[in-house]
Amino acid sequence: MARLEDIPCYHPHSQVALNPNFALYGNDVVFNLGGAHRSSTPTLTLNASEVGLFQRLAAQPSLASLLQEFPQATDLLCQWWQRELVFFYLPIPAEQQEHIVVLEPHVDDAALSVGGSLLKLQHAKKITILTNAFHSNYTCYHEKTTDDTELVTQRRAAEGALAAAILGGRHEHLDQLDKPLRWTKGNGQDLLHPQQLRELAQVMAQKILALEPTELWIPLASGSHSDHHNTRNAAILMLQLYADDFANCRVSIYEDQPYVYDFGPAMRDFLLAQVCQTTRPIQVIENIDSVMAKKQRLVSIFSSQFKPSFMLPSIIAAAKDHAANAEFIERRWLLTSTPQLPSYQQFESLSDATKLFHQLKQSQEVNLVIHDYLVAEDVHRLQSTFSPLKINIYTRERERDRGRAQAVHSDNIKLHFYDNSLDDCFAVTEQLINERQHFTILACYQLAQRECEQRFAIFNQPEQIYKTLWMSSMIAALDEQLAKCRADMSLAMV
Repeated sequence: MARLEDIPCYHPHSQVALNPNFALYGNDVVFNLGGAHRSSTPTLTLNASEVGLFQRLAAQPSLASLLQEFPQATDLLCQWWQRELVFFYLPIPAEQQEHIVVLEPHVDDAALSVGGSLLKLQHAKKITILTNAFHSNYTCYHEKTTDDTELVTQRRAAEGALAAAILGGRHEHLDQLDKPLRWTKGNGQDLLHPQQLRELAQVMAQKILALEPTELWIPLASGSHSDHHNTRNAAILMLQLYADDFANCRVSIYEDQPYVYDFGPAMRDFLLAQVCQTTRPIQVIENIDSVMAKKQRLVSIFSSQFKPSFMLPSIIAAAKDHAANAEFIERRWLLTSTPQLPSYQQFESLSDATKLFHQLKQSQEVNLVIHDYLVAEDVHRLQSTFSPLKINIYTRERERDRGRAQAVHSDNIKLHFYDNSLDDCFAVTEQLINERQHFTILACYQLAQRECEQRFAIFNQPEQIYKTLWMSSMIAALDEQLAKCRADMSLAMV
């Protein structure tokens, strides 16, 4: 069994904090998401004196004061630490000259992506974790927590505050909605429009410049998560609009994990080349061998959002790089010039977005197979841009069950539902292609997976089908095409 002196951050002045995802019910300690979900199997069952100790930890007392009040608690604290029920952290030291601000899309992305790098800088530099999409109703039991935004947001805030404290820093946020809330309670957008992006960039600049960072780390946004793309795009636009204000701030862009691991190095390298079009960035490979175990404990704090047993294998695999002189690494790049916004026409690498644009201009009716979230605003934008286009949507039954389909309303849109599996998506796509009645668009995020891509490769007739990983990136690519057409028309009229 571990001894207190073997625990990282052990010190009489250390604060002792409970994992915010566990609560006491009677004498049982259980995983708990408020009234939405409570584990039926206790993690621990405590006696009367242990209950008193557990309750005392809610105030995050210092270790010295805790042991003065509970002198026999040493072994128990070690046991709870091993079960990841308690965490130790040192008070934030006096202000340092160097200040790193890490911009993350959600409350967990900094820990998942650069947690090891930040642990190595623990107390050596001032650290602020700044979350963009803060308000949320998503948990690993999201079917149960959809209607409890306040609980989920407060829980995420508690997780973020504890993780930042362990890193020797603070947690701040930009007060933005994450994508499920944006779809239902916000502007309905997945990827933000240019004006919305500019507004977010201004909010971001106001917050970050007030923090006076000497370093700013922003996410690369590999994969197809709109909150990651919006965070990166707004950060890049901010750096362009406020270039003079950030002239003395070192800016790095980091691999956001596990997305780089899930979507592969080709997408990462493509995005990096798009962002760094004028000069080559300086790669920083951080050896995190000495802190990998600490990083895993740090990640376990966010168990409201994912089960650590599910997430940790990906994070461990993502940190392994056989080309590096270390067992575990994290990667970021120091930018040497102002970054550029990526083109979504280029992001649409599975098919040719230019051909799609002309195909839609010529079509009166199309099929749209969406094996992903059904974002009503994307559908309405597609329909209105190419009006009076009629759209036959084929999507998963779960989109109807979760109410997202109800937001799709138009006389020119017809909804059809299939069972939720990829097999059913394949069968529907195959049927539509064989019928040859209308041009078909397939939006399926699993096309990023090699096995799925190979299976759907038989649908390769450009005059019959367009394939995309992500409908929102397709819509953004079409917007770019439309803007180019308007610009060309304006030039022709001069």
